[in-house]
Amino acid sequence: MRSPRHDPLHRLILTRFVRALLRLAYRVPYADSNVPYKLVARAWCDRLREVAPSGSVVPSILLSMLLARGNATVVEQVVVHRPRAGGTGSLKPARLARFCLRAWRELDSVARSVPVVRG
Repeated sequence: MRSPRHDPLHRLILTRFVRALLRLAYRVPYADSNVPYKLVARAWCDRLREVAPSGSVVPSILLSMLLARGNATVVEQVVVHRPRAGGTGSLKPARLARFCLRAWRELDSVARSVPVVRG
């Protein structure tokens, strides 16, 4: 989990929406499924390559979904979130909408192909 977040308000809102969607629709319980640093066994990465589309726009989130569906033991640690060092964001409404649609399709595709392991 990244803390404290140094993002603009619209990114914080988007993050909360994605977290709620992942919890409610896909049963992914993690605080920050898109955290850019994960230490996982190679088998999980191999499984991700099997089910994720080539060129995925949300591979980190798909990996989180696999871990949750596979009933993996996950330990979340706080990592320092650093603000953007330079440049500007590219979060334009039309681009964001296309990105979200593609991400949703990827999530749905993987969710349909990966059963939930109980236990």
